[in-house]
Amino acid sequence: MLRPAQMSMVAIGAVLSYGLITGGGYSVFVAGPWAIAGYLAAAVLALLFSRCLAEMSAAHPTPGAFGAYAEQYLGGSAGFVVRISFYVAVVLIIGTEVPLLSYAFKTLAPRVPEDAVVVVALACLAFINARGARWFARVEFALSAFKLSALLIFVGLAAYYALAAGSSAAPPAAAASADGHGWADVFPAVWKVFILATLGYIGLESLSVAAAETAAPAAAIRRQMRLTAWAIAGVSLAVVGVSAALAYRGVSHIGMPPFFLVLRLTGLPWMGFVFQAIVAVTVLSVLNSLLYCASRMLFSLARAGQAPRRLGEIHAGSPALAVVATALLAGAVYAAYRWQPLLAGTGATAIASAGLMTVWLSVFAACARFRQRRGAGTRAWDAGAGALALLAIAASTWAIEIFHYTLRIGAPSVAALWLLHRLSRLLRQRKRGKPRAAVQVST
Repeated sequence: MLRPAQMSMVAIGAVLSYGLITGGGYSVFVAGPWAIAGYLAAAVLALLFSRCLAEMSAAHPTPGAFGAYAEQYLGGSAGFVVRISFYVAVVLIIGTEVPLLSYAFKTLAPRVPEDAVVVVALACLAFINARGARWFARVEFALSAFKLSALLIFVGLAAYYALAAGSSAAPPAAAASADGHGWADVFPAVWKVFILATLGYIGLESLSVAAAETAAPAAAIRRQMRLTAWAIAGVSLAVVGVSAALAYRGVSHIGMPPFFLVLRLTGLPWMGFVFQAIVAVTVLSVLNSLLYCASRMLFSLARAGQAPRRLGEIHAGSPALAVVATALLAGAVYAAYRWQPLLAGTGATAIASAGLMTVWLSVFAACARFRQRRGAGTRAWDAGAGALALLAIAASTWAIEIFHYTLRIGAPSVAALWLLHRLSRLLRQRKRGKPRAAVQVST
């Protein structure tokens, strides 16, 4: 069983990803100092989400997590779509983010083939997860603690260099792009950052998956989930804040990640090696957390009769077959990505983004029903606000170029999963109905 602190590290491992290690440089380039407003709005949405999720997780700790909540409060089809959407999204993310390891290892071990790095990494992560929750928790705690420490050091160093920089330095185009204009000019850039930041907070839902294996009372689980969400939001805002300050002072530019630049400014040797090591640990941490969550969701699907039954078996305290199956599917996604990187990458990003937004939307909707059944429907303002914000994000992706395919590819894929479940249920009902009809005729 996991301790509360280890449960927190699952979410920290999943959320604090490569985008933050690069200092949120793209967001600062898009909106300049106004990027902080976009991240602040996303943090509010993430905290509303964690509030809703914590309530249900404390009341119903189960490996199916939000998938089980959707099934109980929104219906069987919703439960299936949420579970399978999350599983598919996470497998796609693992398969398309694991190449970041090979990029990091070009500096750390340039003679090792890229494919060998990926295969060994997936095999090692599968072995760790297949050994059980305790093995996973110990490894993830170490990886996430290292990553979190590196981010906090970056925040401190970046704040020092931003304050030390002369105020007369001319801000680069990255900082000036959204500065000095009216809100009508700034708002589109801030909204784009808001969407990016919200997608960056996706991973918080892993807290409810880990809650099922946490040896703590309901009140402690609820408190720990909220504290974890606040900590992640605080670190994210701090990283983007100091990155924006560096850009505004003219210290950084879009061509170099702020974290790497700050390490270079220290003048210490081997900074390139150190940065790539931090990237490698960060990616391993994300992949480890995602593999844990995906294997538990596949286990839940199998236990619900919606995946092969053997994937719902426990071996030595772990759903080992579900872990291995997930790692193999992620490897297949990686192979497709290597074969057609643009096509596979675009499709995977669109399907994963739509699927995970569906998960978040289901949590808000299920929370409203959860409170209604408990006689607390009047306190559903946060669930309603979160659902409306997510719907606004989803609708706006249609008109934003970098999110162009989220609805065009992702939404039909979610709809296809719902249709698949409805058809399969209809077929099962017909099969069950035939013997009964025959008996009635014979009597």
